[in-house]
Amino acid sequence: EAEKESRSGLQGIGIPSWMTEKRAYVDQASSAIAPVAIEAYADALKEGTIWDKVGVNNLGNLAANTVVPITGAITAAWAAENADGSDQSADFGKVTLTPNRVNAYSNISRVLLAQNGAAAEAAVMRELGRSVGTQIDAAIFAASDVSNAPLSIAGTSGVLTFTESTTAGGAGFVSDIKEAETTLADDHGLVGNLAYVCNYNLLSAAKDGAQVASVSPLYTKEGEQGYLNGHKAFFSGATAKSAGTSGDCLFGSFDRYYFCSFGPLDILVDPYSAATNNAVRLVLNHHYDGALATGASFVKFTSLV
Repeated sequence: EAEKESRSGLQGIGIPSWMTEKRAYVDQASSAIAPVAIEAYADALKEGTIWDKVGVNNLGNLAANTVVPITGAITAAWAAENADGSDQSADFGKVTLTPNRVNAYSNISRVLLAQNGAAAEAAVMRELGRSVGTQIDAAIFAASDVSNAPLSIAGTSGVLTFTESTTAGGAGFVSDIKEAETTLADDHGLVGNLAYVCNYNLLSAAKDGAQVASVSPLYTKEGEQGYLNGHKAFFSGATAKSAGTSGDCLFGSFDRYYFCSFGPLDILVDPYSAATNNAVRLVLNHHYDGALATGASFVKFTSLV
């Protein structure tokens, strides 16, 4: 049989194939003892927050409802030597900050916790905290006020607005940037912690634009910080976008936006509420508020690119 299978003369001992036993390879992929290593948890894919970078006037952690008085603007006037003086009295305004609740919870299987230890729980807690920042951005930079949230800048009465530049050199993002600065300067001057927050739709237009063609770019970066026409610039999905590549921008003095929290950010580990489902519930409740002191400290525009 061995000679028939070899189809040639044998050297030494021949063994037919039916007398041999074949075994599968012992490899890593199919082995029951293949090890599994769990590395550090990668965070969920989520846009980074900018409310904590633009320079809002953060009052920190407050213990009670808080009123921020706003001094009314007074304009002195020239008068003849013995003429009656002019009454320029202006009443005080105010910004009132009260708690607005942000909430989320997550049920985690006790089996998962038993097999993955504290790392899995910490990863979920970290993501709960990041989600709060996302909601703060969504409220502050929204086109209008969000229910039960800090007030939006664009939704504040008195915010200066225009849609597409018509007075600063024609249409286009570069012209819109110049008109935004001109609009703010004409009202009260370019003062305070000035910065841009624009929708991501306008990022390409910002990088393509030039103050002086082939000489001075509109958008520049120093490290991780971007600048539009020399002012700090941030791009975010929290601002409104229009059809195609158009979107909204805010330009103004962010130190005029007052922001605060009420109580420390904490996450409650609740072992009871989901116990019948063999799970532990992580519960986040926190409270924030924010409001713009004066609407005219910002200009909002929609760039049609």
